[in-house]
Amino acid sequence: MSRLKSVVKRHPIITFFVLTYAIGWGCIPFWTFAAFSPLLAALVVIPLTQAGQGCESSAPG
Repeated sequence: MSRLKSVVKRHPIITFFVLTYAIGWGCIPFWTFAAFSPLLAALVVIPLTQAGQGCESSAPG
């Protein structure tokens, strides 16, 4: 397991907030805000922390 993946597994909430901030404010011009950044961050963090289960176990139903 890579070092980055192990850090994400140990600290998923911190990783989520850091990614949300980075996507929301770092990847777009400073006068706008990306409201979709929490969704993108969740789509990155969930598969890394849930290994084989991924987003399917998080979906309702």
